Amino acid sequence: MGARFALHVMSALPAEFVAAAAIHPSALVTDQPDSPHHDLDGVRGELYVAFAETDRSATPESVDRFREELAARGIKGVVETLPGTTHGFAMADLPVYDREAAERWVRTHASSSGGGTSPEEPVV
Repeated sequence: MGARFALHVMSALPAEFVAAAAIHPSALVTDQPDSPHHDLDGVRGELYVAFAETDRSATPESVDRFREELAARGIKGVVETLPGTTHGFAMADLPVYDREAAERWVRTHASSSGGGTSPEEPVV
């Protein structure tokens, strides 16, 4: 599911979703009335968001602004930009695929929650 949809569902059904991950999303903060960041008001779960370093739609400024929006609402989570990546880095059928970056969220979650796959164990 896309990041915009995940934020919308987390906002609409906060008791049903405790966490979501957004991998190489487009800009999540825009000046448009339907900007995804407006859904953050209803989010109660944690977020992990991994932006690509090279992405025309998610500039460093928009990433910083999204991080600020999370902080302003007290939403827990991690927002990071993965060095050396290009938008689409988690899609194995694209030339920009980066396995280490694509699997980072699993290692991050496993090491912070004590569950899931260990950081050293590859994800298949």
